Amino acid sequence: MSSQTKFDFDDKIRPSDLRAHAHVLLEMGLMPPLEKVLAAVADARLKHRDEIVRARVTKKQDEAKRRESGEDKREFEEILKQDWLEFDLCSQAIQVSYDSVRGARGQIRSILD
Repeated sequence: MSSQTKFDFDDKIRPSDLRAHAHVLLEMGLMPPLEKVLAAVADARLKHRDEIVRARVTKKQDEAKRRESGEDKREFEEILKQDWLEFDLCSQAIQVSYDSVRGARGQIRSILD
């Protein structure tokens, strides 16, 4: 594989890299001309137009239902609550102190009884 067609996918791929790669593939006969690709896409869109439209309408309806039901809001509130509980060290320290005091009271009561 030549250095022109080798890509390191850990790096960002720039449009110029894609153009150079496509040019090499076209010259080698491994890639159809752009006109053929666009014609095939247009044919597929015409053939599957009804399914595409139905899918778009269904997606919009589903999004509207989620907004109306408040599902997104409840989900977001739960995520915020979990984040707060996870990172609220002050409340955790107070809870540990409270548990310690409660445990000490229980031990004192058991000794006095």
